[in-house]
Formats: sequence, C-alpha cells, structure tokens
Amino acid sequence: MAPCAPRRALLRGALLAAAATAGCAYRSLPGFEYAPPAFELARPEAPGRIVLLATVHAGLARFYPLPEPLERAFGEATRLIVEIDTDGRRAEIRAAATARALLPEGATLANVLRPETLRALRRALHQQPWTLGELQRLQPWALALLLPDPDDLHFGADPRDGVELHLIRRARARALPIVEMETAEAQVAAFAGGSLAEQDAALALRLAHRDAQSGTYVRIVDAWRRGDLAELAALKDFAYPPEGPLAALRTRLFADRDAAMAEVLDRALDEPGRAMALVGALHLAGPDALQHALVRRGVGVRRLAAT
Repeated sequence: MAPCAPRRALLRGALLAAAATAGCAYRSLPGFEYAPPAFELARPEAPGRIVLLATVHAGLARFYPLPEPLERAFGEATRLIVEIDTDGRRAEIRAAATARALLPEGATLANVLRPETLRALRRALHQQPWTLGELQRLQPWALALLLPDPDDLHFGADPRDGVELHLIRRARARALPIVEMETAEAQVAAFAGGSLAEQDAALALRLAHRDAQSGTYVRIVDAWRRGDLAELAALKDFAYPPEGPLAALRTRLFADRDAAMAEVLDRALDEPGRAMALVGALHLAGPDALQHALVRRGVGVRRLAAT
C-alpha cells in the first residue's frame, strides 16, 4: 500500500484543486452533499412564515447558487431579516469597534497579557515583528478578531462571498426591506464586554488553534454545507468552551444574543408574508442554540427539507 500513497496524495490534490476552481459551484458537483441547516418558523394564528438559514460569514464563490430550496425561499421572501446589515452599516460597525478597541492610556499588551500569552503572540508574529509594535495598544479581544486565520487565507475565504453579504446585496437589488435584529454596538459589546483575564484567555485559545493548524474554517464549512448540526456544536465547543474562563463570553455571544433575536423573529411572524432570516451557523448549534430560544417563546421550528 505504501507505494500508492504518493499517487493517492497527488490525485487528491488534483481533485481538490479542480473543486476549488472558479465556477465549480457546490450545486454543480455530482453526488456532492450541499444542504446547509435551515428551519421553517411558524406560530399558531400568526400570518407570517420565516425560513431561518445558517450562514458562514466569510465565504467562497462556489457556495452559489445556494441549494434550490433555499434559492426558492429567498425568491419568495418579501423581506430579509439579518443580524446586522453588514453592507449598509460598515461605518457604524467600524465606529463601534474603534470606540472600544484600545487599551486605557498607558497600558499595552506587554503589560496586560499573561507572559505565556505574550510569548505565543510573539511566536505567531515572528515573521512580522514590527506588527506587534503596531498592535500594542489594542484590547486583546480586538487583536483576537484581527489575527488572520491561515486556513481562511489558504482557501481564499472572503467576507464579500459570505452568505449574509451575498443575500443582502441581492435583497437590495430586489428592493426588499432588510430588517436588522441587532445594532453595531450590541455586537461589539458581546466581544468587548469581558474582563482582561477573559480577553487574555480568548486570545490564548485563538493562538493555540493557529499553532495547531486546527483547520477550523474548513471544518465549519464542511459541517455547514452538509447540515451537520452535531459537528457544528462540537466546533462551537472547540472555539467557545461552555465551561471555564470563556463561559461568560459564550453566553454573551450566543445565549444572550439569541434570546434577543428570538424576540425579534417571534414578532416578525405577526407580519403577513414570507421572510428569510440569516444567522451565523454556530447560533443554530448546541444546547444554547437559537432554535431552543424560539421554542421557549412558543414558535414552531421545523427543519427545512434539503430537496
């Protein structure tokens, strides 16, 4: 078997390269499973219906077109419901993040991070040592979000190809109303609202995942495109452990925001017509998923058929 291994590796590389070519949409690959998680929301006596779709924030051109049931749901929608309009609110998102991104006057990463976290950061930036000097005044939460993921770069993931931005722009071209469930300030506060110790722990975990070349992006995309909620839940635990120093961060990012979004979606069902709602894939995974918050409000949640 050993002599075949190089040949198998070359063949696998060739097939992956072929699949990555522009225009090779997931939908066009024979036998390729493409069924991102989506749910139909309804409530007795309420006139509205909503298709709730899990999304990936940084996407690939080959995501499109989406599977036929999702394209049909978008085509039938009379409004699009999103976490935030990332296309129309760029300036507000930037302003909200900038307002909370810097450490207090006189503080730097060198004197707020644990020594082991600072060493890991220096290792991560060893090929660009000047970068650390430029980033010294950033809060650890902001740095954790800014660090590029080698996995994303390798596969060409781009926010411009993210599902939200793709559908927001299509909705705008159709003059569909775009309903936002959150504000820029609320989204930033979820990341920035923790203590320096929590931020240090989040940055340390991010650096550890980079060092281990964990391939998180590929794993999330693979689970998302197959509609594998169990795998997405495992990846959610991997990125945001439910216990330990990051438990409060996870609560702010998911349970707290999901409760607020569930309220918006519940009210949206009182409006006649069909809507499509978009949330990040990890919001629909695990015991703290948005679906559970909706069910607690009396909303019926049914998995949308893949075909």
